[in-house]
Amino acid sequence: FDMKNSSTLNRSTGIVLIPKYLRLMFLLLLVLLSVAHITAQDLPAAEARLRVMNLASDLPPVDVYIDGEQTASLIPYPLVGPYARLSAGDYTLALPPVGEAVEAALLTETVTLEAGHDYTAAIIGEAETETVQLLLLDHQAILAESDSVEGSEPFIYVHESSTGPAIDLYLDGEQEFSDLSFGEYAISYESFNYKDAVQTVAGDPESILAEVRDLSLPNTVSITPVFPGIIAPSSQLPFLDYLSALTDHPVFQFNTLLAAIDAAGLTEELSDMTIGAEITLFAPTDEAFAALPDGVLDALLADPDALRELLRSHITVGSTLVKDVALMPESEITTLTGQTIAVSFTPNEEFARVNGTGITLRAPIQVANGVIIPISIVLLDE
Repeated sequence: FDMKNSSTLNRSTGIVLIPKYLRLMFLLLLVLLSVAHITAQDLPAAEARLRVMNLASDLPPVDVYIDGEQTASLIPYPLVGPYARLSAGDYTLALPPVGEAVEAALLTETVTLEAGHDYTAAIIGEAETETVQLLLLDHQAILAESDSVEGSEPFIYVHESSTGPAIDLYLDGEQEFSDLSFGEYAISYESFNYKDAVQTVAGDPESILAEVRDLSLPNTVSITPVFPGIIAPSSQLPFLDYLSALTDHPVFQFNTLLAAIDAAGLTEELSDMTIGAEITLFAPTDEAFAALPDGVLDALLADPDALRELLRSHITVGSTLVKDVALMPESEITTLTGQTIAVSFTPNEEFARVNGTGITLRAPIQVANGVIIPISIVLLDE
């Protein structure tokens, strides 16, 4: 790990900020990964959820097989794939390079899943140092090891690099944990307001590796590797319950969206998505609705049919073949109304574009019945 080349990061559960040469590609990849293989409805007590996060920097993108059946494709460094919903029990997890047969798996592990638990199977290490391995993170078991902090939610930090130094973490100058080494994880409870998070070489507070701005979201567990500076939030709540829990959040609020969903008569539809549906909600924040031209929101709220059509155009359904389009500069995702959301970027821009308009894509949040992607504009049909 070259400290001279380490970058200063500004990361939160909102904006995903990573080194510039990677950032633009990752924004698109996160969107496309979010719409693949996501199942619906609240997590039944008899089921577990398992996803794969590729944190091995020199490993190729992988496909995911569980007991010989493919459940996800194209998980590149350093991104997370969709959850698979499984009954409690033992499973064989195999991770071959993209497009290869399961017999060509780079890693094959037996994993034991407990009902009602979420799991992130993190691929860590480097092929060059022959340290590639699987670190299975049981979210609920890890949280049970720590004492929760009121007004905050957990970040689970994973040290994924065999060549990186051990680290200490400070939040607003207070040390959260120390000497986190390769293959280990640590919990930091972070507040709903932004805090300055500083990662340093263990035992040397002057050797700063990264400076970030962090905040948490209610009912959310966030997995974050130490060195790429990205984040993978998830929750066991379904869409509407999750958005409702953000009513009083100081930064991210969706009260207008919830009111619009109710006025459009979409509450039941979003609550009753059938198992097997692949649903992603592009969720405009309150600020996005407030930025609409004068009179537009009032007119929509007075016309339930038009409002329903607009909101359904923010929901995508069906498969997107990530391996075919993820590395393309442009892609289109079909919505419930049959319209398309065009996602694109160019190398000299700091943000992705949706439908040709410059916006900031927030970190996709994997919830019980799909994925929420907070966005900073309302996708009006021009």
